[in-house]
Amino acid sequence: MAGRLEGKVVIVTGAARGMGAAEARLFASEGAAVVLADVREQLGIAVADEIAAAGGLARFVAMDVAHEDDWSRGGSIVNVSSVMAFLGGEGGGAAAYGASKGALTTLTKGAAMELGRDRIRVNSLHPGNVDTPLALEAAGPPGSAARQAMARMSPFEREGASEELAAAALFLISDESSFMTGSEMVVDGGYAIH
Repeated sequence: MAGRLEGKVVIVTGAARGMGAAEARLFASEGAAVVLADVREQLGIAVADEIAAAGGLARFVAMDVAHEDDWSRGGSIVNVSSVMAFLGGEGGGAAAYGASKGALTTLTKGAAMELGRDRIRVNSLHPGNVDTPLALEAAGPPGSAARQAMARMSPFEREGASEELAAAALFLISDESSFMTGSEMVVDGGYAIH
């Protein structure tokens, strides 16, 4: 049976670690030729090499999405936002973070309108608390008081795994979501229902 992404080329930005790396691994395992893009060159090359060693097709390119000349849109675009695009927060720059993720959500909708005529779908993925290197840097190691408090915000009382978000992103870039554009997919373990 062919993989869900057989014959497709997928570009994953932020692919050197965390959710981006998990997405790249999953997409390659589903048959995609994966282009890993990130500013963290050594980490990105290591993930691409790991995928290739497992029999997948992967290539790393150094790219900074803040520089428009480094990239250009096509096929299906998934912007990784956050559940904080819909929620308020306090302390630690939560207001600025939420505002930036809200802006990305609005950008997604505008891009979906503009690119639809070219048959390019644009959706956003909104994770809650996920066990990533960024979570480690921001809130300490798993089991720390801050991480436990965040995990308790989910009815499941745990953080998400990068692989769970990668599976959601796989759906959004595959043909299974062919009638979705401008949509927000929330994968937050119920964090936002409070």
